[in-house]
Amino acid sequence: SRNMSGESDYSKYDLGRLQAELEQEREMKEMLQVSVSDLRRTMNELQDRLHSVDGEENEWKTRYETQTELNGQLERQISLIHERLEDLRGNPMDRLASIRSYDDMTVVSDLFYCIGDRL
Repeated sequence: SRNMSGESDYSKYDLGRLQAELEQEREMKEMLQVSVSDLRRTMNELQDRLHSVDGEENEWKTRYETQTELNGQLERQISLIHERLEDLRGNPMDRLASIRSYDDMTVVSDLFYCIGDRL
């Protein structure tokens, strides 16, 4: 298309300037692609770290739950031992039976085994 003076409307867009703008656009696109790539890599690293933290938290949660369960068992055993001590004070003839039931408490013997390992 031409204007009234007969010049091309495209004359203001000389080829050199268009090529320079195109090159700028290519550089910008390349820079954005590198940036996106870096962001993806960072995101993947953060996700990996998150999963490893989840694993550590699960390990600590499992340790906590195991320890809580063991504590509950120990508290029940302590209570049972206190009851048996009260019974022994009341009836000296029952001592042999108490010793036998005491030997039958595997959790208690396991407890003493564990305590022995720590001493």
